[in-house]
Amino acid sequence: MPSLTEFKELVKSNPEQAFLDYVLEIDEESFDWQDSNAGIRAEPGPRDIEWQFEEPNKIKMYPSLNQDTAKKIYYLPWKNKSLTQVTLDKDSPAQFLTSEFSNCRFTIHYHDAEGKTVTVMHIAGDVTGGGSISGGNTRNDMETNAPLPSPAVRSRRLSVSKPVPGFKGAAWKKYDATAKDTVYYDSQAVVFGYRKKNGGWVFYAQNLDQNKVSKGRIEL
Repeated sequence: MPSLTEFKELVKSNPEQAFLDYVLEIDEESFDWQDSNAGIRAEPGPRDIEWQFEEPNKIKMYPSLNQDTAKKIYYLPWKNKSLTQVTLDKDSPAQFLTSEFSNCRFTIHYHDAEGKTVTVMHIAGDVTGGGSISGGNTRNDMETNAPLPSPAVRSRRLSVSKPVPGFKGAAWKKYDATAKDTVYYDSQAVVFGYRKKNGGWVFYAQNLDQNKVSKGRIEL
């Protein structure tokens, strides 16, 4: 029987299954804004998260002030027309979460072969050009120019965008997927990551349709 208890146990024992069986829904108004009235978005960082279950299989996530029930997690929000990033390592909270992606890009730069130190980026979808080819090129430039604490030995990308229809869009997508190791979703996604026992980080993207129904997940 789906429940919050089952979800929490799966997160500990089998996170891959947890995000196949359950749909994540983030209260982005609470997570993403430091002061929404003033238009000030929150910075990336550790958050105390509260998970609540809603039938049939939805997990709603809110910032928590209750230390007895909260779970600390590292949260990466998005910022308008910008790039947010953070480097995760052995001293970071053991679980990681992003806000929802729509026309956005998630990039992982692994700084060592085991993935024990990684820099993750959330590149906004509302840059000029949006989900078009020109928007994708703008995100390429933002990603390339962002400083890294050390060189990446490998990079992986999730692009939640749909280039302009037609041959050029399809061809661009195919090239980007091969040349830049990019996974494409055309709807929405949430990325969850966790640190394994050996210290290496692993990330999963939950693919959501426009009605927030899970279409499965993929390992990044």
